[in-house]
Amino acid sequence: TAGDKENPMRNVVKYSYSKDDLLNCESRSRYGPSSPLSEFHKAYGEKQYIREKMENYFEDLGYLLNAETNKFEHSEKPSIVIKKVSSSSAEILISFEKPKEVTL
Repeated sequence: TAGDKENPMRNVVKYSYSKDDLLNCESRSRYGPSSPLSEFHKAYGEKQYIREKMENYFEDLGYLLNAETNKFEHSEKPSIVIKKVSSSSAEILISFEKPKEVTL
């Protein structure tokens, strides 16, 4: 939470996405009412947005999503699996197995 610039006695929800965000924000004691989970649904929406952007990126590179294995496959490149997405990062698994035939 951070101080509301329009009403300094109140707090607003604030998300930090990097170390710099944490160090340069208003992280100090706040003694006013706050509800840090009031906008928690936005974090889920951001994770979904990041996942969609990653999927579009791999599709733009010529990968096809195999719905059975949940892998992005390409006939000439390693397969890729999006393992985990948070609101600030993503974990992907790149498999260097022999590429399968993929028809476009």
